[in-house]
Amino acid sequence: MRSIAYQRSTLALLLIATLLASGLARPMPHVAHAADGWTSAQRLTNDKIALFPDIVVDSQNVTHIVYTQTPDFNTSRIVRYINNRGGSWSAPVTLSAPGLFADLGRLSTVTLNGKVYLALVFKAKTGNNSTSRIYCRLYA
Repeated sequence: MRSIAYQRSTLALLLIATLLASGLARPMPHVAHAADGWTSAQRLTNDKIALFPDIVVDSQNVTHIVYTQTPDFNTSRIVRYINNRGGSWSAPVTLSAPGLFADLGRLSTVTLNGKVYLALVFKAKTGNNSTSRIYCRLYA
């Protein structure tokens, strides 16, 4: 009799093979690659400091990126968002409220009935307050 762990790993491999065979795992769009397999680097942010990026690719093959932007590490920090829905990168959208020292944005995505939903979670504090709060924003 096979162990439960063996049966679970076999089931997981069968599930992955089924997903790949059914076409649910969509191929990435054709992009020119360098000899080492990587595309050439593309600058996505302006001259301000960009920190803590997070990236997800949704079921419609759109790439979503959130990141923290700051002029200098010590003053304000804002959470910004971009995507490549139209084939090129969108202008950045600020998702954190003014006056917050916000960072560490994290994205997640789910598709229900063909509609993509995004969730963003980030931490922030106001002024000299050492207490951070967690904020959440949803997009449908």
